[in-house]
Amino acid sequence: MTRSLRSLILSALLLLSACGAKVAGGARPPFDGQAALALVKIQTDFGPRVPGTEAHRATLEWMEGFLQDLAPVVQRQPFTAWDPHHEVSAEAWNLIASFYPEKRRRLMLCAHWDSRPVADQEVPPADEPISGAVDGASGTAVLLQLARTLAAHEPTYGVDLVFFDAEDGGESGDPEFTWWFQGSRNFAQVAEQTGYQPWFAVLVDLVGDREAVFYPEQISLDYAPDVVERVWDLATELGVTQFQRGRTIWLYDDHWILNRDAQIPAIDISEGVDAYAHWHTRQDTFDKVGEESLAAVGTVLTALLYP
Repeated sequence: MTRSLRSLILSALLLLSACGAKVAGGARPPFDGQAALALVKIQTDFGPRVPGTEAHRATLEWMEGFLQDLAPVVQRQPFTAWDPHHEVSAEAWNLIASFYPEKRRRLMLCAHWDSRPVADQEVPPADEPISGAVDGASGTAVLLQLARTLAAHEPTYGVDLVFFDAEDGGESGDPEFTWWFQGSRNFAQVAEQTGYQPWFAVLVDLVGDREAVFYPEQISLDYAPDVVERVWDLATELGVTQFQRGRTIWLYDDHWILNRDAQIPAIDISEGVDAYAHWHTRQDTFDKVGEESLAAVGTVLTALLYP
C-alpha cells in the first residue's frame, strides 16, 4: 500500500468517526454504568409507572422517543391490563425496539418497565404504588443504555429489546400467578401467532441493588441450561464478580412465560426477591440503585452481543 493511499484511507476513517458513523467490528464497546444510572433516575422522576396513570403514559412516550432515535424499528404492542387490587382495567403497552432486522439469528433482551400498584410487602401493607427503582427501572435502564451501544456498534446478531408492561400487578400468594406477567403473556401469544423465534432470550429484573449478587436461577436452568452457562462463563472470563455460582435461586418471572408459552429459551438475571430488602415496598427508591451493579450486568450483556 502506498503512503498516499494509506493516508487517504486513514482520513476517510477519521471522517466517519467524526460524523458518528456506526462502527462494525473492532474492540468490544464498553458499557457506561453511570449513564445507565441516569436512565434509572429519569424513570423514577416520572413517579410510579402503574398502568392507567399519567406517570405511566409519560414514561412510555419518553421511552418510545428515546428508542426511535436509535433503532430502525420501534413498535408498541397494546393490550388491556387488569389490576386485581383495585379491580380496574387500564391500557398497557409492551415496547419493542429491533436492531439490525435483516440479521436472521437474533437475540432477545427483555425487562419490565411498570411499577407495582401496591406496597404489600410492608408491615402493615400499604395500598400505595411503589417507585420500582430496582424492581423495574434498573433492568429497563440497562437495556436502554445497550440501545445506545447497538446504534453505534454493529453486533454479531440481530437484537430485539422488549420492554414488558403490567408485569408487577398480581396478587401475592396466588399459586396460579393469574395476574402476574401480563405483558409477557401477551407477547408470547403474539410470538406464537407470528412465528417469532429468537435464538434465546435474557431477562433482566431486580439488577440495580447496590449489593446485588447474581446466582443462576433454577427455572432458567431447567429450560435453557446452555444459555445460563454461556452467560455465567462470560462473567467469569470478564472478572465480573457480581455473577457467582455455588447456589441457585428460584424466581417465577417473565422468562417462565416465554419458555412455557412461546417456547423461547429464556433465562433470568436477577438478584431475586429474597435478597432485596426493599422488594415491593415504598423504599424501593433511586438511592438504592448502584452504578456498579448496572455496569456488571451491562458489561456481561455487551460481551454476549459482541463476542
